[in-house]
Amino acid sequence: MYVATRLGIQICDQAGRVNAIIPTPNGKQSNICFGGENFDILYATCGDKVYKRKVKVKGANGWDKPNKPIAPRL
Repeated sequence: MYVATRLGIQICDQAGRVNAIIPTPNGKQSNICFGGENFDILYATCGDKVYKRKVKVKGANGWDKPNKPIAPRL
């Protein structure tokens, strides 16, 4: 799960623990989404600018059938 917060874009695992934080230039990101041909580019709006970053994961498409994730390892 990717979440836009004041600290940056927080990357959480399936259990909800924060694994990483991607810093943003001004700390005022409001929206994030995946895009690109393979949905492997993360877009973030920060004020009046849009930033992008290539990531190693593939975002889920809203129009695809739901996928069942593996059970979390706690």
